Amino acid sequence: MAFLEKAAAQGHVYAMQWLGNNHHEREEFEQAVGWFTKAAEAGLPEAMFPLGCYLEEGMGMAAPD
Repeated sequence: MAFLEKAAAQGHVYAMQWLGNNHHEREEFEQAVGWFTKAAEAGLPEAMFPLGCYLEEGMGMAAPD
């Protein structure tokens, strides 16, 4: 995780996506949404789909959007 966080801090979008996946597996949904959002905003399509699912279900945030 430390290497992924370091790479993500340097702008590596696939590291951001993997961090999102790892937090999802740990059921840490707020952190997963944060990483998927960063990767999606950077233009990574692979992060846009899980982020959309989170938004639809309201996971990791106050209410469904």
